[in-house]
Amino acid sequence: AVCQSLSSSVTNANNSTLSILSSAEEHDETLTEVMRELTDCQIEAESLRRQVVELEGKIKVKDAALQTQHALASKMQSELSTMRQRTAALEHAVRAGEERVEEAEGKPDSADRK
Repeated sequence: AVCQSLSSSVTNANNSTLSILSSAEEHDETLTEVMRELTDCQIEAESLRRQVVELEGKIKVKDAALQTQHALASKMQSELSTMRQRTAALEHAVRAGEERVEEAEGKPDSADRK
């Protein structure tokens, strides 16, 4: 009877051990799957980091180009303003010259006076 009870206890302990080992194997498989997913996520994250760096580089290039275009546009506006001022001054000088010509044409020449 003692041997049978002891044998039963050993059988129960063996069954518990087998159950624990089975559960540990399932956890190990789950852990392996999670590790695989983590590795995939790390690879994807690294790819995304590279893309971000590449996009930041492109943005810097485009920003520099926009700043250059803005500086060029500002310079062209300044030159246009200078040209308008010169044009206005030349138009004024032309009008003044035309007025003098008209005045001169309206006065008798010194040769005609004699």
